[in-house]
Amino acid sequence: MLDQLARLFREVFGEVPAFSVVILVLSLLATSAGFSRPPWFFGVGSGFATGAMSIVTILAYRHRLGALAGVQLGLLLVHGVRLSVFLIMREHKPSFHHQQLAEHTARPMRFGRRALVWIAVSLLYFCMFSPALYATVGRQMLPPSATTALQIAGIMTMAAGFILELTADAQKTAFKMYQPEACCYSGLFRWVRQPNHLGELMFWVGNFIAAIGFYLSVMHWVISVAGLIGLTMLLIAVAARLEYVRAVQYGTLAEYQAYTRTVPVLLPWLPARWFSPR
Repeated sequence: MLDQLARLFREVFGEVPAFSVVILVLSLLATSAGFSRPPWFFGVGSGFATGAMSIVTILAYRHRLGALAGVQLGLLLVHGVRLSVFLIMREHKPSFHHQQLAEHTARPMRFGRRALVWIAVSLLYFCMFSPALYATVGRQMLPPSATTALQIAGIMTMAAGFILELTADAQKTAFKMYQPEACCYSGLFRWVRQPNHLGELMFWVGNFIAAIGFYLSVMHWVISVAGLIGLTMLLIAVAARLEYVRAVQYGTLAEYQAYTRTVPVLLPWLPARWFSPR
């Protein structure tokens, strides 16, 4: 049934445009959980959408899925599932009921605004995922030697980002178990204040790099670049908000003030004003 439906879409719309409609619909469905819990439009919704789009792409192209494209989609699937599960479990831990979550819960969001956020984030997750689709379909059109090096470089960047994010989350979770009210300065947090968000950024940059050789039209470039820019802007906004929450909680502590003066938020060359509390 799935093969017949995919074949019908390809006959009517063409290969990539047809399947792009399918994964966009999946993104919309996966993020709709945000209507009941607005914070889920973001981290949890991103994980749901990434996982759903990865599974359906793997199933649809399972008979002609290249090894590298399979690894790329596999990383996306694991990343999406891990992110959603981690964030849902974290909501039930008292140490993570910080001011940001409380504000989201207390502040009502009207249906119209929820609908706009839903459409915006669904489009963003679709654009972020699209490079993997182009790599999956494009391998049928290009000689392997033309794209292998970039794919490997991108996949390695994705893996490094995933490991960084996973390690940072594990270190912070372990720290909060024993010091729930303290700010974590240990482990990866000695080098960057938000290593988990740095890992997230690296992961999606790798996804973009892995498909560079498969961008066969201007629209492919536009969609993929839009996804990367949108993600970067979202991560900066999330990082800035977290810096505000931490400033409220720890801003009077001399140790925290020294920490913020010497340790960058994400990358040393990003302007500090982008993350200033507001």
